[in-house]
Amino acid sequence: MSNLENKNTCGTSCGCGSQVDGYWQDVENKVLDPKVLKNEFAEDEFDSFSVQKTRRNFLKIMGFSVSALPLTGCIKIPVRKALPYLNKQNNTIPGVANWYASTFKGMPVLVKTREGRPIKVEGNDKSTASYGGINAQAQASVLSLYDSHRYRSPLSGKTAIEWKDFDTAFKATLEGVEGEIVIVTPSIHSPSEIALIKDFSKKYNAKHIAYDAISHGARAKANEITHGTYTHAEYDFEKANVVVSLEADFLGNFGNDVANTRQYTRRRSAKHEDGMNKHIQVESVMTLTGSNADYRYTRSQADQRDILLGVLASIAGGDHSVKAENKDVTAMIVKELSANKGKSLLVAGANETNTQVLVNKINQALGNYGKTVWVAKKPAEVLAKDEDFENLVSKMESGKVSTVLFVGVNPVYTFNNPEKIKKALKQVENVISFASSEDETSVMAKLVAPMNHPYESWSDTMVSSKELSFTQPVIQPLFGSRMWTETLMTAAGISGTFYDYMKKRWAGKLDWNQAIHDGVVTINKAPTTYSFRSFNLDKYISGLKNIKGGAGLNIVTYVKNAIGNGDMANNPWLQELPDPITKATWDNYVMVSPSLAKKNSIETGDFLKVTNGKHTIELPAMVQPGTA
Repeated sequence: MSNLENKNTCGTSCGCGSQVDGYWQDVENKVLDPKVLKNEFAEDEFDSFSVQKTRRNFLKIMGFSVSALPLTGCIKIPVRKALPYLNKQNNTIPGVANWYASTFKGMPVLVKTREGRPIKVEGNDKSTASYGGINAQAQASVLSLYDSHRYRSPLSGKTAIEWKDFDTAFKATLEGVEGEIVIVTPSIHSPSEIALIKDFSKKYNAKHIAYDAISHGARAKANEITHGTYTHAEYDFEKANVVVSLEADFLGNFGNDVANTRQYTRRRSAKHEDGMNKHIQVESVMTLTGSNADYRYTRSQADQRDILLGVLASIAGGDHSVKAENKDVTAMIVKELSANKGKSLLVAGANETNTQVLVNKINQALGNYGKTVWVAKKPAEVLAKDEDFENLVSKMESGKVSTVLFVGVNPVYTFNNPEKIKKALKQVENVISFASSEDETSVMAKLVAPMNHPYESWSDTMVSSKELSFTQPVIQPLFGSRMWTETLMTAAGISGTFYDYMKKRWAGKLDWNQAIHDGVVTINKAPTTYSFRSFNLDKYISGLKNIKGGAGLNIVTYVKNAIGNGDMANNPWLQELPDPITKATWDNYVMVSPSLAKKNSIETGDFLKVTNGKHTIELPAMVQPGTA
């Protein structure tokens, strides 16, 4: 951005009048008049609320209902009478916080509670998988616990029922069907949950498949081709002298972003025993990772494939003529990687199998496996495969599936062909949804079982190939929900609670009380790693070369760091968190490069219609440097 010049006042209503070089509100050098900024919201915005018109109060009110729990505190209510505890726990001292170890979305966390109410989340520094760090979603997870949109009771159709009535109806549904029963969950890394699903499936002859709203299946599929196991690789960015990334935002949303960030930042210090590393980023959209790179190159995805083929030919052998405009970039990458064999790392963000297979081959040729990257055996995991869910939708369309259980997934919203899955679900006799709040899938369900929030639940998670993290409840269920695992246990006739089930599985394998106290435990100090195997490399080179872009502009989609796959999209803390690059909040937009904007007279805020022939969406434009 050094070619952009801007000299103006600080752009605020402070009246300082100071001259500031190099600062602007956006790339178009637009600074709103201070008079416009003074009233950020329209005059009649809060007529129905007797609160001060401030940004803070706006966010509180727009977050969750003002009738939510007192902790969310939209309006300050004077205390008229303080009531003493009837049965106070011994470890609850007014004004003194308690911390409990738990897990959220594969991250070991510590939850801070006051008088039994969770109020803050931090990382668990005992974890070797996260190094005591967490991301924005984990920080905001405590607010989702108090989401006033959560289900209050089980539903039969649209009618609220008691849990005993739900259990009766659920069991009768499972026992009375003749067709196939399928359980659909997100990718699971919990040994106890996987074991329970197997017990349930055995009783009802059900099939279990995993489905993720945002697919990462190409990396797992590539590992299956090159190493013989369908799993995701593990990385150590600290041990890499050179990191080359082709559109992999490993500090934002690629793999274990928390661990990646901790490892990466350690090597960004000149005081590190191995010195500071070098980072080369090639991408079509400016990312958090790209903004931290030593060398960043803006290239289209087609150019990235050209560069990858060139690097492969130079390092692993082969022949590829790189485009003239990509020769310097390719030569630089080859030089740096070749000079750091066994101490380098190449990663790619594309969810495309051919790309990931070639990345694996280059890492193998450099001798990086076992040093900066591993494909290790996981004690327990069920990962999503795109083709499995595609096949399920086709089977539902043909009427071969009689009952489908959706556990914590919303495919009617997230599947790539929503009309197809809606049509398919109408051919299924029994659709049962396990959801926290109403979504596009649950409204089509015959039965709805409200799910507990993770901080109201028991579970265990393999957060890496050698570390197990426990999830424990830090508060009683707030809205009449129940752990989905206990709903399956009831239907399968398994006595006790899921806590009992889980504790029994780990009996004699670890110190239970110590494990729950610490939250994490190492159960596999030296996990088995898979070796690289032979395969037909030319097949995947041809596959990559045969990828053709359509006429016109190419649409590149990416995952927002805070919103992720959208399952926490109604959390105002995440919606209000500015994007680390664009600084935008609350809404979606179409990013265009300054050159494209200038050529087509596009300004930030203009509405653009984007279409690929099948789908059309209209969104405001965001003129963003670093966009191809």
